[in-house]
Amino acid sequence: MLFLQLLINGLVIGSIYALMSMSFSLILTVTKIWHFAHGGVYAIGAYVIYLGVVRGGLSLWVAVVIAIAVVGIIGYYIEKIAYRPLRDRKSPSLIFFMASLIINVLIQNLLALFFGTDSKALVEGSVSKGLTFGDVVISPWDISVILISWIIIALVLLVMKYTRYGQALTAIATNAEMAEIIGINAAKVYAIVIAIGSMLAIPAVALIGYKTGISPTMGINILVIAVVATIMGGLNSIKGAVISGMIIGILENVGIWKLDSEWQSAIVFGLLFIFIVLRPQGIFGQKLKSKGV
Repeated sequence: MLFLQLLINGLVIGSIYALMSMSFSLILTVTKIWHFAHGGVYAIGAYVIYLGVVRGGLSLWVAVVIAIAVVGIIGYYIEKIAYRPLRDRKSPSLIFFMASLIINVLIQNLLALFFGTDSKALVEGSVSKGLTFGDVVISPWDISVILISWIIIALVLLVMKYTRYGQALTAIATNAEMAEIIGINAAKVYAIVIAIGSMLAIPAVALIGYKTGISPTMGINILVIAVVATIMGGLNSIKGAVISGMIIGILENVGIWKLDSEWQSAIVFGLLFIFIVLRPQGIFGQKLKSKGV
């Protein structure tokens, strides 16, 4: 049945969207920065995996671990070198936004310079045969995506809710000045959060890059999804971003049951338009005007 196959495909890609949206929303919620450089860091992770697997002969999982470490360091220093001086000068939000866009463009161009603009296969070899249930096919990749994505999402949400570090992040997200008063080093936490958010994007890179290949601009589309999911879910709501990412993935795929695949982007932005008009605060968030947006 075509609808059931599209639904399964939607659950798979929705899991990746949910994971990426969570990583973006975590950074935004704590630092209040629309970290568009996240798409460039995502692409860097893909090429680190590519170098490790295709050119270095490493196993995929070893390359993923290396990529997680590399982008964590990059994320940390993006905050320390680019964002922290702006924060110390009390720069307006627009300046952070522009700095992030510039970093993203620089990363894309550097990747294109060193690796070319053509798409490259992340893992060479044949794709494993999937499980068949009538006309519905579920591949090992599909199962891996869902399991890995939701295990990571669950762990992050549990850490945020039940650990001291998660409570410190919540305190800074709620009131950074008060958090500083009670002894939390906000500047250090900001850098660590961007590092962690960058690291959380790498499983999504590996999962989607394995299927579709990689390119210098690969971070743009999924970053747009993460931004839309963050707005739909509600600013300051990581859980909302996760749920919205899942919804977008399902509707994108189920939508082509009746519409051509070219309409997938229209479905995403149509959803965003509906939320902006009817529920601008998102599923779980507060009204945008209360956040100064």
